[in-house]
Order: sequence, then C-alpha cells, then structure tokens
Amino acid sequence: MLFQLEIKKLNIDPIVTSDPTILYDFHEFITHIDQSYILTYLIGKEIQDGHKKAIKNLKLKYPNRKVISIVSPYDNPQIITWADKVIYNASPDEWVNLNADCVYTDSFHGVIFSMKFNRDFVCYYSEEQRKSRFVDMSERYGIASHIVSNGDVIGIRSLEDFKTSEKIHSIFKEQISVSIQFLKDNLI
Repeated sequence: MLFQLEIKKLNIDPIVTSDPTILYDFHEFITHIDQSYILTYLIGKEIQDGHKKAIKNLKLKYPNRKVISIVSPYDNPQIITWADKVIYNASPDEWVNLNADCVYTDSFHGVIFSMKFNRDFVCYYSEEQRKSRFVDMSERYGIASHIVSNGDVIGIRSLEDFKTSEKIHSIFKEQISVSIQFLKDNLI
C-alpha cells in the first residue's frame, strides 16, 4: 500500500496484483497432515531478545510441541541449536507439507502460507527492507496482532490473537479475482 500511495502521486491509479503464492491453490501437493509441532522459517536477522526466547514463549502456548526449523543456507546460513529438527533447503513439496500448529517467521511467504492453510502464526521483521511488506500485510489483512517486535510480546498475547480469520480468506478471493482479470486483460 505504501508503493500505491507513491504511484498515486504521479496521477496513476495502480492495480495491485497478488503474489503467485496467493493465486495458486497448492492443495494437491499436501500429502501429510501432522500438526503437532512449531515450524520456524527465518530468513533475516534475529528478533529482538533472540529466537530462543521467542520459541520458549511459543512453547508455553503449545506445550509438548517439537520445533522444526527450515533453514536456507544460501540466503541466511545459521546454526540452529534451539530446534528439535532442522531442514536445509526444503523442497516446495516438503514446505507445503509442513502443516504445523504454529509458524514463527520473518518471511512474507511464510506469512502468506500460514494464512492460506489456516495456521496460527507469529511474524516479525528486524530489517528495514522487510518493513514495507509487513506493514502492507498488516493493513491489507488486519494482522497487526500477529506481528511482534520481540520475544517477550509472544508471551503476552493470547492464543486467539494469532488465529487466521475468515475475513482474510475473503480478501484472498477478492485479490485472486482482480489479479486474474488483470493478467487476462494484459497478457492476451
């Protein structure tokens, strides 16, 4: 939405098309339905107070859950000591089949997939370059309660604060319709 305002200053009414991860369904790839863990997908810098503290607070909400962490060694090589299992370079099939109780991420796509598949999620950004996407998602989908600034905030919020709403899915449907129509009108 921030970019839309800048473009509108040029007297252009921009059409915002959805990210392909919103447009595509992905359900045919799901073969595994195990939700008894916390999934982390972290691509940027560490959250204030550290991931270890954030995970500790998430485990208070999800007791007896293991932590599975997806790591991209090329984008953000890191050694994860607080996870029960670490997956390096997850394939798209593996990614979609990691149906966790809760997702902890600093990734735009991690948030989109969490919302698409009705997973509880907590997200953060610690880098200025990621801020615009999270601000846009907060405004577009009403997910401000999902965006935290440090690990302590996770412990304060109630579990219901992190639920994905039906409103988000209706926004997705509207975005898909507008995006597909725009693509049809402009690519044919």
